[in-house]
Amino acid sequence: MEITKDIIVNTDNLISKSEIKIIYSGKLSNSKEIFIHYGTEPNSFEYTQAPLDKNQSIKIKINQPGYFYFYFSNDYGKKDNNQYKDYQLYKKF
Repeated sequence: MEITKDIIVNTDNLISKSEIKIIYSGKLSNSKEIFIHYGTEPNSFEYTQAPLDKNQSIKIKINQPGYFYFYFSNDYGKKDNNQYKDYQLYKKF
């Protein structure tokens, strides 16, 4: 599933208790380090932060149904957050 031309998720069928792979090639892709921040509430201060691997991808386990919000940042704190709206996916039961 293509979220944008720079963000790809490895499945079109998001279900809870499954693992997804997110591949990032956006405006921060030339950074030394890139992190994903994700959670179940939009624009949350309680997001989980995790580094992307050397291929600028990450596998994340989806534990519950509902919305999955995320954005990216680099080692300098610059963000790619969908113009302050965060990117989002919807997970089915």
